[in-house]
Amino acid sequence: MIRRSTWVLLAVFVVLLGATMLWTRTRPAPGDRPAAGATPTLAPLWSVPSNEIVGLRLEDRESGTVLELRRGDEATPWRMVVPVEGPADAARVEWAVNSLLAPRPRGTIPAPPDLEPYGLASPSRQVTVYFQGGVSKSVAFGRISPTGGVFYVSVPGQGDVVLLNEISVSDVLSLLESLPYPPTPTPSETPSPTATGTPDTSGN
Repeated sequence: MIRRSTWVLLAVFVVLLGATMLWTRTRPAPGDRPAAGATPTLAPLWSVPSNEIVGLRLEDRESGTVLELRRGDEATPWRMVVPVEGPADAARVEWAVNSLLAPRPRGTIPAPPDLEPYGLASPSRQVTVYFQGGVSKSVAFGRISPTGGVFYVSVPGQGDVVLLNEISVSDVLSLLESLPYPPTPTPSETPSPTATGTPDTSGN
Protein backbone atom coordinates (compact mmCIF):
# COMPACT_ATOMS: atom_id res chain seq x y z
CA MET A 1 0.00 0.00 0.00
CA ILE A 2 1.32 3.39 -1.06
CA ARG A 3 1.86 5.76 1.83
CA ARG A 4 0.02 9.09 2.02
CA SER A 5 3.29 11.06 1.97
CA THR A 6 4.20 9.42 -1.33
CA TRP A 7 0.93 10.61 -2.88
CA VAL A 8 1.59 14.14 -1.64
CA LEU A 9 5.10 14.20 -3.15
CA LEU A 10 3.75 12.84 -6.43
CA ALA A 11 1.06 15.54 -6.57
CA VAL A 12 3.63 18.27 -5.87
CA PHE A 13 5.85 16.90 -8.67
CA VAL A 14 2.95 16.91 -11.17
CA VAL A 15 2.05 20.51 -10.26
CA LEU A 16 5.67 21.68 -10.65
CA LEU A 17 6.01 19.85 -13.97
CA GLY A 18 2.85 21.46 -15.32
CA ALA A 19 3.94 24.94 -14.19
CA THR A 20 7.35 24.49 -15.83
CA MET A 21 5.81 23.44 -19.14
CA LEU A 22 3.38 26.38 -19.09
CA TRP A 23 6.16 28.92 -18.35
CA THR A 24 8.35 27.48 -21.12
CA ARG A 25 5.57 27.88 -23.68
CA THR A 26 4.55 31.43 -22.70
CA ARG A 27 7.93 33.09 -21.96
CA PRO A 28 9.17 35.51 -24.67
CA ALA A 29 11.86 34.38 -27.08
CA PRO A 30 15.36 35.82 -26.51
CA GLY A 31 14.95 38.18 -29.47
CA ASP A 32 11.62 39.49 -28.16
CA ARG A 33 12.90 41.01 -24.94
CA PRO A 34 15.44 43.81 -24.57
CA ALA A 35 18.89 42.87 -23.37
CA ALA A 36 19.78 43.94 -19.88
CA GLY A 37 21.24 47.44 -19.85
CA ALA A 38 20.36 48.07 -23.53
CA THR A 39 19.99 51.74 -24.49
CA PRO A 40 16.70 52.50 -26.26
CA THR A 41 17.00 53.89 -29.79
CA LEU A 42 16.50 57.64 -29.70
CA ALA A 43 14.39 59.50 -32.23
CA PRO A 44 16.25 61.73 -34.70
CA LEU A 45 16.36 65.47 -34.02
CA TRP A 46 14.29 65.82 -37.20
CA SER A 47 13.57 63.71 -40.26
CA VAL A 48 12.94 65.18 -43.73
CA PRO A 49 13.46 64.26 -47.39
CA SER A 50 16.41 65.85 -49.17
CA ASN A 51 14.41 68.45 -51.08
CA GLU A 52 12.96 69.84 -47.82
CA ILE A 53 16.35 71.32 -46.89
CA VAL A 54 16.72 74.62 -48.75
CA GLY A 55 19.66 76.21 -46.97
CA LEU A 56 22.50 75.89 -44.47
CA ARG A 57 24.32 78.39 -42.28
CA LEU A 58 27.53 77.33 -40.57
CA GLU A 59 29.43 79.47 -38.06
CA ASP A 60 32.87 78.95 -36.54
CA ARG A 61 32.96 81.39 -33.67
CA GLU A 62 36.65 80.81 -32.96
CA SER A 63 37.89 81.68 -36.46
CA GLY A 64 35.02 84.00 -37.35
CA THR A 65 34.22 81.99 -40.48
CA VAL A 66 30.59 82.09 -41.62
CA LEU A 67 29.23 80.10 -44.55
CA GLU A 68 25.69 80.36 -45.84
CA LEU A 69 24.35 78.24 -48.69
CA ARG A 70 21.04 78.26 -50.51
CA ARG A 71 19.49 75.74 -52.86
CA GLY A 72 19.44 77.04 -56.43
CA ASP A 73 18.18 75.77 -59.77
CA GLU A 74 19.14 73.00 -62.19
CA ALA A 75 22.05 75.00 -63.60
CA THR A 76 23.37 75.92 -60.14
CA PRO A 77 21.97 73.40 -57.62
CA TRP A 78 23.66 75.13 -54.66
CA ARG A 79 25.05 78.65 -54.33
CA MET A 80 27.00 80.49 -51.67
CA VAL A 81 25.50 83.64 -50.15
CA VAL A 82 28.15 84.26 -47.47
CA PRO A 83 31.11 84.93 -47.46
CA VAL A 84 30.85 85.40 -51.24
CA GLU A 85 28.06 85.27 -53.80
CA GLY A 86 28.38 82.54 -56.39
CA PRO A 87 27.96 78.88 -57.24
CA ALA A 88 29.03 76.19 -54.77
CA ASP A 89 30.39 72.69 -55.20
CA ALA A 90 27.02 70.96 -55.50
CA ALA A 91 28.40 67.45 -54.87
CA ARG A 92 30.06 68.42 -51.57
CA VAL A 93 27.06 70.38 -50.34
CA GLU A 94 24.56 67.68 -51.27
CA TRP A 95 26.69 65.08 -49.48
CA ALA A 96 26.67 67.25 -46.36
CA VAL A 97 22.91 67.82 -46.64
CA ASN A 98 22.31 64.07 -46.80
CA SER A 99 23.94 63.67 -43.39
CA LEU A 100 21.42 66.19 -41.98
CA LEU A 101 18.25 64.49 -43.19
CA ALA A 102 17.73 62.58 -39.94
CA PRO A 103 20.49 63.26 -37.38
CA ARG A 104 20.06 60.60 -34.71
CA PRO A 105 21.60 61.09 -31.24
CA ARG A 106 23.84 58.43 -29.78
CA GLY A 107 22.50 59.35 -26.36
CA THR A 108 21.72 62.23 -24.06
CA ILE A 109 22.99 63.62 -20.76
CA PRO A 110 20.26 64.98 -18.46
CA ALA A 111 20.41 68.78 -18.24
CA PRO A 112 23.68 69.42 -16.36
CA PRO A 113 23.99 72.38 -13.99
CA ASP A 114 27.19 73.51 -15.75
CA LEU A 115 27.69 73.37 -19.53
CA GLU A 116 31.35 74.42 -19.41
CA PRO A 117 32.77 70.85 -19.14
CA TYR A 118 30.97 70.02 -22.39
CA GLY A 119 32.16 73.12 -24.25
CA LEU A 120 28.58 74.33 -24.52
CA ALA A 121 28.75 77.42 -22.30
CA SER A 122 30.18 79.17 -25.38
CA PRO A 123 29.81 76.71 -28.28
CA SER A 124 32.57 76.98 -30.86
CA ARG A 125 30.43 76.11 -33.88
CA GLN A 126 26.79 76.25 -34.87
CA VAL A 127 24.88 74.72 -37.77
CA THR A 128 21.49 76.06 -38.79
CA VAL A 129 19.36 74.11 -41.26
CA TYR A 130 16.65 75.91 -43.24
CA PHE A 131 13.61 73.95 -44.36
CA GLN A 132 10.79 74.69 -46.76
CA GLY A 133 8.09 76.85 -45.23
CA GLY A 134 10.50 79.17 -43.43
CA VAL A 135 11.28 76.71 -40.60
CA SER A 136 14.82 76.38 -39.27
CA LYS A 137 16.63 74.20 -36.72
CA SER A 138 19.97 74.92 -35.04
CA VAL A 139 22.56 72.73 -33.36
CA ALA A 140 25.45 74.17 -31.33
CA PHE A 141 28.65 72.10 -31.11
CA GLY A 142 30.81 71.82 -28.02
CA ARG A 143 33.71 69.49 -27.28
CA ILE A 144 34.34 65.96 -28.45
CA SER A 145 33.87 63.45 -25.63
CA PRO A 146 37.06 62.36 -23.77
CA THR A 147 36.76 58.87 -25.25
CA GLY A 148 36.27 60.34 -28.74
CA GLY A 149 33.68 59.52 -31.35
CA VAL A 150 30.88 61.87 -30.27
CA PHE A 151 30.26 65.60 -30.08
CA TYR A 152 28.50 67.23 -27.17
CA VAL A 153 25.80 69.40 -28.75
CA SER A 154 22.90 71.52 -27.58
CA VAL A 155 19.57 72.09 -29.29
CA PRO A 156 17.49 75.21 -28.54
CA GLY A 157 14.53 74.37 -26.32
CA GLN A 158 16.12 71.15 -25.07
CA GLY A 159 17.95 71.15 -21.75
CA ASP A 160 19.69 67.81 -22.18
CA VAL A 161 23.13 67.58 -23.76
CA VAL A 162 22.86 65.54 -26.95
CA LEU A 163 25.57 63.18 -28.17
CA LEU A 164 26.05 63.17 -31.95
CA ASN A 165 28.32 60.78 -33.79
CA GLU A 166 31.45 62.65 -34.91
CA ILE A 167 31.61 60.86 -38.26
CA SER A 168 27.96 61.62 -39.07
CA VAL A 169 28.57 65.39 -39.03
CA SER A 170 32.15 65.48 -40.33
CA ASP A 171 31.07 66.28 -43.91
CA VAL A 172 29.02 69.22 -42.66
CA LEU A 173 31.72 70.74 -40.44
CA SER A 174 34.36 70.22 -43.13
CA LEU A 175 32.57 72.89 -45.20
CA LEU A 176 33.90 75.44 -42.68
CA GLU A 177 37.47 74.19 -43.00
CA SER A 178 37.51 74.28 -46.80
CA LEU A 179 34.77 76.42 -48.35
CA PRO A 180 32.83 74.60 -51.09
CA TYR A 181 33.94 76.58 -54.10
CA PRO A 182 33.06 74.81 -57.35
CA PRO A 183 35.86 72.63 -58.71
CA THR A 184 38.17 74.35 -61.19
CA PRO A 185 37.36 73.06 -64.69
CA THR A 186 40.17 71.21 -66.39
CA PRO A 187 41.31 73.21 -69.43
CA SER A 188 40.74 71.39 -72.68
CA GLU A 189 43.86 70.55 -74.65
CA THR A 190 44.29 72.30 -77.99
CA PRO A 191 45.71 69.87 -80.54
CA SER A 192 49.03 71.05 -81.96
CA PRO A 193 49.28 71.21 -85.75
CA THR A 194 50.75 68.09 -87.30
CA ALA A 195 53.33 67.96 -90.02
CA THR A 196 50.69 67.01 -92.54
CA GLY A 197 48.32 69.68 -91.34
CA THR A 198 50.79 72.59 -91.38
CA PRO A 199 50.17 74.86 -94.38
CA ASP A 200 53.02 75.13 -96.90
CA THR A 201 54.21 78.72 -96.95
CA SER A 202 57.33 78.10 -99.05
CA GLY A 203 55.56 78.94 -102.28
CA ASN A 204 56.39 75.58 -103.89
